[in-house]
Amino acid sequence: MKLLAIATGTSFQELGHKLSRLDQDIRTIGVHRVFPYIKEVHDIDLDYWTWADPNAVTDGLDYIEKNPNVKVPHIIIPTWLKTLDRFNKEAGTSPINREPAKVKQYEEGVSKLYREGKLTFIEKSINSRVLTEQGEVETITNPEKRFDGNQIVFGTVPYDGRIAESQWGRENKFTFNIMPTATFMEAKEVYCLGFDNRGGRISSPPGHDQMNHNNESIIRDYLNKFKPWSNEWKSYHGIDIYSVAPDKFTPNNTVLKYKQIEDLLV
Repeated sequence: MKLLAIATGTSFQELGHKLSRLDQDIRTIGVHRVFPYIKEVHDIDLDYWTWADPNAVTDGLDYIEKNPNVKVPHIIIPTWLKTLDRFNKEAGTSPINREPAKVKQYEEGVSKLYREGKLTFIEKSINSRVLTEQGEVETITNPEKRFDGNQIVFGTVPYDGRIAESQWGRENKFTFNIMPTATFMEAKEVYCLGFDNRGGRISSPPGHDQMNHNNESIIRDYLNKFKPWSNEWKSYHGIDIYSVAPDKFTPNNTVLKYKQIEDLLV
């Protein structure tokens, strides 16, 4: 499988309109608010949808509820995203916890989509936070154990706290979320768009670039998580990883191979 992974960064905002000409052999997976944005703005149907934070999908769940005939991308998420209680214990924190009505909407929406066959849980998924707390750091850092088929590990580094300054917290969703999911999906090539590590997101206020605070030391921490996936772990997961966002949008091309997005179009 060839998989185009899409996030909400500036490169997607600028290049997203081209995806109507995407080669049919390439499947798409969007993270967080890519759905319903890509449908509403470009009238493009995603193949798959995933997330790491329940708060980032409330718009998408609203959209599905209000548009019952819409084509829902097939959802693939780790098991700890079934409920907020599990998410809080096994992953991190989310602003949604402050809004009980949204928590209820989220949990009911996930349950309904699962019953309808529109959602797959990655049953062997485990967060590096849990592994760290269990004293199994080697399962995170040693690729022979990480990719032994017994689990799908989310989180590139061991857990060192939920605060923004922690290395565990400073990770792009491409490496934390997309690459483990792509491993589960048995993808052979993954293309990266919108996970820019710089600039803004579709949710950024006008004139405000919020991504990673655009702080160079933080950006370096994010990029360091890309390196094992694109280099030393490649022989274990077997996935070729490419950026399709030009240099002007992202520093990712310093650690990923680059393809022009036109190479993916027909």
